[in-house]
Amino acid sequence: MLFIAKMHLHQGKASILRMLNKQFRSFNCVIKRQFKTTTLLFLISCLLVACSTKPTLEQQAVISLNQNLAQLTHWKLSGKIAWISATERKSAYINWQQQGEAFSFSVTNILGISGGTMIFDGEKATLKADGEQYTDPSPAQLVYRLTGWDLPLSDLQYWIKGASGESGRFNTKQQAQLNTVSSIVRYDNGLIKQLVSQCKPRQVSCSPWQIDYQAYKNSVINGVSYQLPSAITLRNLSSNAMVKIKVSKWSV
Repeated sequence: MLFIAKMHLHQGKASILRMLNKQFRSFNCVIKRQFKTTTLLFLISCLLVACSTKPTLEQQAVISLNQNLAQLTHWKLSGKIAWISATERKSAYINWQQQGEAFSFSVTNILGISGGTMIFDGEKATLKADGEQYTDPSPAQLVYRLTGWDLPLSDLQYWIKGASGESGRFNTKQQAQLNTVSSIVRYDNGLIKQLVSQCKPRQVSCSPWQIDYQAYKNSVINGVSYQLPSAITLRNLSSNAMVKIKVSKWSV
């Protein structure tokens, strides 16, 4: 009888162990399935994020233009500039040379008589005209003081080459604030069609401008091909005065 009892006890333990082992295998399968499902969902979510953050073809074109244009820090242009306001209309030939932050430009009238030359070394602007020399820390203020023309020269050095600001043709909210640009409209190929400037907070003596790019031309500078503006119209949204620039040649 004792032997039979022991046999029953042994069989009971074996039965319990088999049941526990079966439950463990079942639980392990559930864990594996849940792990596979979680892993699959994670991979799918990563794929979706990657797809959603991948730049579109238009964005890629703009990025390429930005990188290309940001390299263009030394250049020259020649062409014609016109100032049109409610009280006057003047035009002249212009030659502009840019070397990093420093620039110089000269204007001559239709008869070839010099109207003045300005040189800005990054810290001080010097204007020579009519045998006199004038200086000011701000090129724009110097021109305004002597001619009454409100020209956005600090931004024009970027706008004139089709850039919204120093970094290129970028148009994020943060960059728009840094580059004083509130909106940008582009052509299908990513080139800027129109941009509207904004004044920085607490900025004194600032007027918003609307810049329209009517035409671009392919120009090769130092062996690099650029799409650069050939016809630009700037409109002062406060005074309604206009500046028209037609570029005949880009070079270095």
